[in-house]
Amino acid sequence: MKAAGYSGTPLSKKLGIKNGFKISITNEPKGYFDLFSDLPADLKIVSDHKIKKDFIHYFTKSAAVLNKDLKQLKQEIEKNGIIWVSWPKKNCQRGNRHKWEYRK
Repeated sequence: MKAAGYSGTPLSKKLGIKNGFKISITNEPKGYFDLFSDLPADLKIVSDHKIKKDFIHYFTKSAAVLNKDLKQLKQEIEKNGIIWVSWPKKNCQRGNRHKWEYRK
């Protein structure tokens, strides 16, 4: 599969996903994992809110829902972890993204 995006940079590299990461994906669009050509084989996908994650990709259509969930997301992220927030962009298939690197 062709790398996502127009730059040719593999998606997991763009997002900062690395070997051994514990990750969580919330509200992901259909086919999300099909967008990757380069996911590390030793990732741990974690859904337990009590376990700290290195990377969280959070999808939302509502700023109000994001604001409600943000406190919980911050509690779930490891020190120096990454939270990516993505939302749909009007008239665009790709959507918008915002990256927060969370440092305690």
